[in-house]
Amino acid sequence: MIQDSFQIEDLTKCQIEQVETLMKNLDKIKSENFVFFPNSLIIEKQEKQYEFKFTEENASLIGQRNQKLLQDQRQPIHNSKHILLLLNRLSKLNIYLPTLTQESFLMIEEEKQESEKVGQKKQNYVLKGLLYKFSLEKLHQNTPEIKNNHCISPELINSIQHSQKDGNNIIFTEKMAIFNIGCILFEFFTLQKLYQRESSFQDNCKYALTSYIFLSGFKYDSFLFGQLVQKCTLEEETELNRRFTFQEALDQIIYIEQCVKYIDKAKLEQKSISIHDFFSQKSSLYDKLVESLQMKVNHQVTGRLYILQNLMRMKFIYIFFQEEELECFRDFLILKLIIQELQELKKFDLITNQPLNKQNDILNFKDSLDEIKEFQTHYSSKYQQILFQLIKGIDEHKYNEISQTHFKKQFRSSKVQDFQKNFHADLFQQNNPKQELFKLCLQNINSIFLQDKLTIYFKPIFIQLIIDNPYKIYDNLLQMLFGNEIQDNKIQEIIQTIKLNSNQF
Repeated sequence: MIQDSFQIEDLTKCQIEQVETLMKNLDKIKSENFVFFPNSLIIEKQEKQYEFKFTEENASLIGQRNQKLLQDQRQPIHNSKHILLLLNRLSKLNIYLPTLTQESFLMIEEEKQESEKVGQKKQNYVLKGLLYKFSLEKLHQNTPEIKNNHCISPELINSIQHSQKDGNNIIFTEKMAIFNIGCILFEFFTLQKLYQRESSFQDNCKYALTSYIFLSGFKYDSFLFGQLVQKCTLEEETELNRRFTFQEALDQIIYIEQCVKYIDKAKLEQKSISIHDFFSQKSSLYDKLVESLQMKVNHQVTGRLYILQNLMRMKFIYIFFQEEELECFRDFLILKLIIQELQELKKFDLITNQPLNKQNDILNFKDSLDEIKEFQTHYSSKYQQILFQLIKGIDEHKYNEISQTHFKKQFRSSKVQDFQKNFHADLFQQNNPKQELFKLCLQNINSIFLQDKLTIYFKPIFIQLIIDNPYKIYDNLLQMLFGNEIQDNKIQEIIQTIKLNSNQF
């Protein structure tokens, strides 16, 4: 039997309300199989205290919690997701736990499950997580648990400092709790504290985010995780409402988990593609595609146009960020586009495994059934292979100090933006019409280069784009954008056309 007791007289009104809410909903939460609550957990209200009790077969591990922390499992993304699942569920009940620490949690090995695959039995180790402490420390700045907790939000620290004697004016909020969990997730990921300080109430301290997420060189998942922590732990009063919600943090960690799976799969490829070779400004994007996909003359157009429009976006970013100092940022954005593509292709595979009995918008066109089937037969798997080989090429690339230093600066200045959802065009200034055009293209990159939108966005120069092989329309567009083939008055026309139409899609 493991037992923790909390004196009611030491708890604030807010803490008591949270315990009562948890007691009322505990059975329902346990029935939903949230792994961070053990099924044997019991909460009892005695005359002067609340008692938390549970029995575990692995109780001996719980006694060793200081030696067996979550970080020892070396699964920061996996563990972070399950913690966020639980805390997001509790937030639906207005239960927020803003004074947790890494030691509030414990991962133990629960059991082995066997699954059969291709005639062989495979054993899977199942980790069971326990929320060991329920954040019921006495809210006073002289309390050791509070004083030494480096994961408390600035506004909660301020409330504790200015609270009345009983602390009943302190109200826990989701913004306090998400700050707290952001600090804890950073510790899981880096094995370091986010704030280097002696006490939570120390005014000046070092914020160590960029010092640790950049240690291992360019790692896409590290940057995404760092941005997750950054968006959870915004400090300035004007930025508090921009902190992630638990749902947004959970969505981000699930996205990172998917990215890690794609990157791990890419590493198994026998071949890698250098983006310098594939996206060289001197080479034809269409010729590269013909060579890679081994296209036949009699193949229908939909599949190749779909692939070209997506590779066009990547090549635009590659050419736009050619400077040496921008390499990290360039490859970060290209990786994001590649992963977007892989996710769309996964949806495509799921849809096309179903009977095809009507027209679809899978490839961004009004496709006939034979076009969809042809894409699946001739292009889909080869295109995915190209994308994985590009990921491997980026993962193997070594970045110089100039590029990494510049990316750190961009990372810091983008703290209120979302790396997952936008392309950070606001980080770049424009000094002339052509730079303004490039910035607009970057802002609208997921819509502006679509094949069926080219006549809208690039209407002022569209006739010039189709004077050659229709499949080379994107090669022509790149040549015009980055060459000297667009007159200044046409650039202004394109800018106005994009601004006029970009809000419609």
